[in-house]
Amino acid sequence: MFIGITALCVSAYLLGSINTALVVAASRGVDIRAVGSGNPGASNVLRSLGKGPALLVTVADLLKGLLPALVGLLLWTPATAALAGFCAVAGHCYPVFHRFRGGKGVATAGGVALALSPPVMVAMVLMYGIGLAATRISAVGSLAAVVTSVPAFIIAGLETGAVVWFGATMLLIVLRHRSNLSRLRAGTERKLTP
Repeated sequence: MFIGITALCVSAYLLGSINTALVVAASRGVDIRAVGSGNPGASNVLRSLGKGPALLVTVADLLKGLLPALVGLLLWTPATAALAGFCAVAGHCYPVFHRFRGGKGVATAGGVALALSPPVMVAMVLMYGIGLAATRISAVGSLAAVVTSVPAFIIAGLETGAVVWFGATMLLIVLRHRSNLSRLRAGTERKLTP
């Protein structure tokens, strides 16, 4: 069991380390780190390349969290699924293939949430949409979804170990948004659309 879970976690981290924003942008001759905000994530792809490439990146990033979490859920427990999801998000944020410079991890965490509880994932998407609609700032939507997620999982009755690991994932995402929070305080955060 220990070996199997360790293998799952390592595989999840490596899968998470594949930065789909870089791959999709490179296929169009663009280094996504050199345009827009410089963040290799779906929001910057949307601003720089449009809706189609951004949707592709979002779906791929979501799958990076969903697949390892599903394996953990099917073979072991929700806590194992959440741990595998944490590893996938850590890989996305700090990818070994890209000098540990990655994205924010929101869509990948969304995939983990989908595996653990589809209704909670829906709640997170709704909160993201509300935050985005109110401000046109993706980081606000992301942080609204983060704040919603852990209480929603507790209400949904998810086991404690899984809530703890998912909570750790949310803390990691908040840490990855430190620069966004600074720009929000300064009033200089980029809007997603005009």
